[in-house]
Amino acid sequence: MDTLKISLANCYGIRNLDDEFDFKAIVDGNKRNKAFAIYAPNGTMKSSLSKTFHDLQNNRTPKEEVYKRKAVCNILTDGTPIDPSIIYVLRSETDITKDSNSATKFLVNPSDKLQYDELVIGLNRSKSKVISQLNRSSGIKKSDIEDIFTTDIAASTFEDALRIAKTYPKEPLLSGLNYQDILNEKTIKVFDSTVFIDRSRDFKERYEELFSNSGTIYKKGLFSPQKAETSYSTLRQQGYFESGHRVHLEGHEKSLSEDEFKGKIDHINRIIDSDTELASLRNAISQNSQTQEISNLLENLPNEQVEFLLENIKKDNRLDFKILLWSEYTSNISEVDEYLTLVDDTKSNIAAIEERASESTQAWQEAITLFNDRFIDMPFTLNLVNPIDAVLGRSPAKLEYLFDDGLSEAVKLDTPSLQTLSQGEKRALYLLNFIFDVEYRKRSSQETIFIIDDIADSFDYKNKHAIVQYLNDLTKIDFFHQIILTHNFDFYRAISTLFVHRKRALMINKSLNKINLVMADGVNNIFINKWKNNITTSNRILCASIPFARNLIEYTSSETDSDYITLTRLLHWKRDSLSITEGGFYKTWNKLFNTSHPETSMNIMHDTILNTAQEIVDESNFESICLEDKVVLSIAIRLLSEKYMVGLLKDGKADADYWPKEKTQHGKLISECGEYITSNTTKLTLERVGITVNSNIHLNSFMYEPILDLTIEHLIHLYEKVKSL
Repeated sequence: MDTLKISLANCYGIRNLDDEFDFKAIVDGNKRNKAFAIYAPNGTMKSSLSKTFHDLQNNRTPKEEVYKRKAVCNILTDGTPIDPSIIYVLRSETDITKDSNSATKFLVNPSDKLQYDELVIGLNRSKSKVISQLNRSSGIKKSDIEDIFTTDIAASTFEDALRIAKTYPKEPLLSGLNYQDILNEKTIKVFDSTVFIDRSRDFKERYEELFSNSGTIYKKGLFSPQKAETSYSTLRQQGYFESGHRVHLEGHEKSLSEDEFKGKIDHINRIIDSDTELASLRNAISQNSQTQEISNLLENLPNEQVEFLLENIKKDNRLDFKILLWSEYTSNISEVDEYLTLVDDTKSNIAAIEERASESTQAWQEAITLFNDRFIDMPFTLNLVNPIDAVLGRSPAKLEYLFDDGLSEAVKLDTPSLQTLSQGEKRALYLLNFIFDVEYRKRSSQETIFIIDDIADSFDYKNKHAIVQYLNDLTKIDFFHQIILTHNFDFYRAISTLFVHRKRALMINKSLNKINLVMADGVNNIFINKWKNNITTSNRILCASIPFARNLIEYTSSETDSDYITLTRLLHWKRDSLSITEGGFYKTWNKLFNTSHPETSMNIMHDTILNTAQEIVDESNFESICLEDKVVLSIAIRLLSEKYMVGLLKDGKADADYWPKEKTQHGKLISECGEYITSNTTKLTLERVGITVNSNIHLNSFMYEPILDLTIEHLIHLYEKVKSL
């Protein structure tokens, strides 16, 4: 891809934008890249452009959210509509609490995963057959069988448990016994009760008598004591007896009333119920469907098998009993041998794939090392817990966070509490996912346009540098292209210095109906490359250079230096502000820089500043970063506001000779004349001057970054407000 053609209107508030990006590599010294940097003062258009591309990436149509105007979005690559799959938007804000599959997608090896899946699908199909058969024999849920089986056998894997179970000799007395019926939570509670342990055999003998004694109404396998109780309770609850109906029992001449029927049941059960302990045991066994199974076993199993069961369900024997049960089940399932044979046949192939997977995790290690090494002073380092599973797609990649402050024992967390992380640290985790996505696209040679939206926000300078270096690395990939959006001039200057070619360092210019992208000048060392040599040819540079020269005198001499005081009178409204000429300023400049500019001009510098500011205001088109324009407007705004306040104080104090003291600054003037300001609008305007420009007209204000971040329109509006005072 060589070109990107953008034509937008009303996409998230974007006014008409029609521009083209030429991604053909520019070679300039050691720079060869396809990256553009766009500086958006005060965020102008930056987020809107990012949202527009994000919609396209997700196959959505961009829109205009506020005024509901019809959006126009035509984006072409080499003359054809852009393919959403090549767009990657790294947004300025993100929710890191949402799951991301970036690491897993990056780690999975497609060819190995395909072969691995074919083997595993076959194994799982065979394994599923075995589990289905074990489910039928044991009564345990299919989802629980593997865990219970391997735990009972004390094996590490399902197939190992099968092999161990097959080694046990077959026990005939286990035939027909159901694991879930015998060894469920409720039956175990009965088995472990003191009464059952002491009296189970007595109970078995008495229970047998219920079926064999003369006059019994019970029949084995058909009508048990529990069923008799259930029948009586059901008839009573349904109003059977109240309706006058009676019960006729086989072998009885007369039918029975409710009381007679209940009496017959109680009379037979007295064989057990006359013994308090056995009665309580019968009640325990009758509590629910699970415990009633004990009665069914005692009723239906041969005596020899019941004796075997009573002995083996004791706590000391129970584990061996479980193993014997599993051995019985597996010996009767032909699919077990088929599954184990398949495991043996595929073991070497799976091992080879897993070994390759282990080797391919080196790519992960490189990505995580990049993160740990470049993002310094983070409270944690990162590691991947399950690299092989992630590579083979068996499970999502699982990160481990190691917190170690050197004072206490290191702490490992699967997920740190977000409250423990700063915004910069949260964004670093977001960038980790970005790194995974980049590496995945790199490995798959996927052509990509990265839209980078203020990636450096919330980072300190050390980690901003790490980001810049990583973006620089991306420029070395032929099929990667970048459009880096930022409102942070320091970050903009850093990437422009390191790797973005000067022709691709753009800025946004906004007019009433259109947005233009223009090449920025003076991005790098504007004072030397532009201002110093043009001070005599441009009044804008002449006026903007005042604070620059003043700061240099402050650094090289002191605030008591006469030249420092002279330049201070040009930046504040002082008694002698109108006495300084352009020639006088050039005299100070020549002395500072060892130049020989003419010192004869008698033009008053104060007038030059205000006239130049008005010239800027009267223009309709602004280009480049407008730094000198913004500095001149800022100086003029402060001078006009201080001139107004000094006049207000002269009138208020009735002192025509009042002037602020040499050290008095803008904020002190506002405080001093506060009682004389009657208009709230005036007060707000003066306060806005203090907030916006007063403390920002200095070289040491991060290279004028606060002023750079203001739009020229904002300063013009403030200038006109102050001028109207």
